[in-house]
Amino acid sequence: EYALMFPWWKKKLPLFGLVLFRGTLAPRADEFSYLEKNGITVTPLQPHANMAWRLRLSHPRWGEAEMAHVKEQDSPPRNVVEFAYLSQEEKDAALSGDSVVSLTMEPPHENILRDRKLMLRFLRAVMGADGVAAVDTLAQKIWSRDALDEELQHDADLDVDGLYTVHAVTP
Repeated sequence: EYALMFPWWKKKLPLFGLVLFRGTLAPRADEFSYLEKNGITVTPLQPHANMAWRLRLSHPRWGEAEMAHVKEQDSPPRNVVEFAYLSQEEKDAALSGDSVVSLTMEPPHENILRDRKLMLRFLRAVMGADGVAAVDTLAQKIWSRDALDEELQHDADLDVDGLYTVHAVTP
C-alpha cells in the first residue's frame, strides 16, 4: 500500500544511453539516414565543441531525442561488459564496440518505466544493422540486439528489471 501512496516510478529523469559500433571509427551523421525508414525525422544540430556532430531525432509516438558523437567518448569498461548479464557471444560483440554514439532524451511522461521504454526504442533504431550493443547508462545495463528486440515486441511499460543491473561481489 505504501508504494501506491508514493509511486516511485512517477518521476521525470533525463535519460542517457549509448550505442556501440564495431571498430574505432565513429559513424558519420549522414550514415543514419536509415532512421527515416523507421518514421524518425532526423534534423542536424550545431554540435558543441566536444562533438563531431549532433542530430535531433523526432518520432510521432516516441517523442524527441538528441544523438551525437562525443569526441573521446569511452565505451563501457571491460569489467562492466564482462559482468553484464549477456551470453559470451553478446559480451564479445559489446567488447568490439569501440565507437560510441550517445543518446539523450528528456522524458515526455512522468513515468520512469514508460519513458525508459521509449529511450530503448530510440537506441534500437540507432543500432540499425551495424550496432553491436546499447547501454542504458543510468541503469548501467547493457542490452544486446536480441534483448532489445524481445523487449520492444510489446508496448507495455518497461519491466522493473530493466532499470538496474545486479552485480555480485565475492571475496
